[in-house]
Amino acid sequence: MKKILLATSALVAMSSVAVAGGMVTPAPMAADTGFTVVATGEATIFGFYNSTAAGTYGLGATAEGTLKASKTLDNGADVYAKLGWDNGGSLTAIVGYKAAIGEFKAGAQEAEDHGVEIPGPADLPEVPDAGIFAFDTIADYKAYTAVGTAPLTAANIAVTYKSPEFGGFNLGLGVNGAGAIDVALAGSIDASGVVIKLGAGYAGSSTFAAVATNAAKGGMSIAVNGFTLGADVKYTLAGVVSYNAGLGYVTGPYSFGVHYSGTGTAAGSVGAGAKYSEGDLTLAAEGNYTVTGGAFTAKAGGTYKMGDTTLGLNVGYASVGSLVSAAAGVDYKLNSHVTLGAGVGYDGAAFGAAAGLKVKF
Repeated sequence: MKKILLATSALVAMSSVAVAGGMVTPAPMAADTGFTVVATGEATIFGFYNSTAAGTYGLGATAEGTLKASKTLDNGADVYAKLGWDNGGSLTAIVGYKAAIGEFKAGAQEAEDHGVEIPGPADLPEVPDAGIFAFDTIADYKAYTAVGTAPLTAANIAVTYKSPEFGGFNLGLGVNGAGAIDVALAGSIDASGVVIKLGAGYAGSSTFAAVATNAAKGGMSIAVNGFTLGADVKYTLAGVVSYNAGLGYVTGPYSFGVHYSGTGTAAGSVGAGAKYSEGDLTLAAEGNYTVTGGAFTAKAGGTYKMGDTTLGLNVGYASVGSLVSAAAGVDYKLNSHVTLGAGVGYDGAAFGAAAGLKVKF
């Protein structure tokens, strides 16, 4: 992170000292009127080989960054402007105001970006990446292609508001230039160590037409003694219901989880994961089983740190096509900003390899 302070210095006019009745009265000190500007981001550049299509060599790259200018006013409120970009064509450009009455934002953002999230099942433990350049999706070994930012339209210009907390709950509101709205009310209650999270909301057009893109959603979770039980349900105004339910458990370096997801009365899918992480070693496994048809995927792997060097390996299997995938990598941290890496990957049909560096600031 690079932090730059742009401010008018506090000046003391030494030549304007008045002496009256033996008392020295200094001239008034000028107030600080500057903004703090923080720039963060990361970029990678790597050489690669992809065995697909008789073999392809080239240079790949990724980049993303955020620039934020902020200032705290005399009344304690914060004002800011934020610009975010990545080479996938994503753009965020907003101005904001945050005070005791809540937080307002306006600009290139989604109506849902008010910051109030409806709870549901806890995330499943996941297998860590084998390395910066270790991809088991061979298509990721590819040359850099510049992606222009999509032109701004009414649909991605929005105004949002997040209320202050009342009784543990926040209200979030958002509306975009095309008339779509997003509203959510969510919060938590701590009852003698049992944390209950509740939330509900609506996202879609302000006409509330009976179409699949207009939907109401509700969710909850209960956490106690390392266990988290959660569920959410979504009802589209076209009459389609989808839902997720899950149970998670964390104890010391171990975490476990299981989910079930479905739509309507059709059979859904079951997901599960387990993870061990302590010190320099992380091991994990995850899987998903589709009840109808019996298709399943599984993945296992881990990472191990040796000082500034991290080794990673993961192996996956997909029952459709009986495909075995794998990725292995090694990363070396030169300093807090630069990491060198190399990795190989295989997806059951093709393989790839890459080496390069990642820079963070």
